[in-house]
Amino acid sequence: MQEVAASRESSATIKHEHRLSDTQLGLFSGFMFVLGTLAAAMPLGTLAYRRSRKTILAVCIALWSMMTAAWSYGSLLMLRFVVGTAVAGLQPTAMSVVAVEIPP
Repeated sequence: MQEVAASRESSATIKHEHRLSDTQLGLFSGFMFVLGTLAAAMPLGTLAYRRSRKTILAVCIALWSMMTAAWSYGSLLMLRFVVGTAVAGLQPTAMSVVAVEIPP
C-alpha cells in the first residue's frame, strides 16, 4: 500500500514539475515504459542466454541509473522508454544468474 501512495505522490510531483496533462502523464507513466519493455524483453533475454550475464546486468543497471535527467517532455518519454528497456534486460538476466549461482 505504501508503494501505491509513493507512486501517486511522485506522479503528482512529476505532473506539476513538468506541467503535464493527464494524457501526457499516462503516456509517461505507463505506455512508454511498457513499450520499452516489450521492445527489449525478447532480444535481451536471448542475449542473456548467449553472452555474459554479469555484463548485461551491469549495462542494464547503468542505463537504469543514468535515466534520471529529463529536460523536456520528449526527453522524459525517451528516458522512460530506456528505463523500460533496462528493466526488460534485468529480469531474465537476474533470474538466470540466480539459477546458475544457487543450487537446487
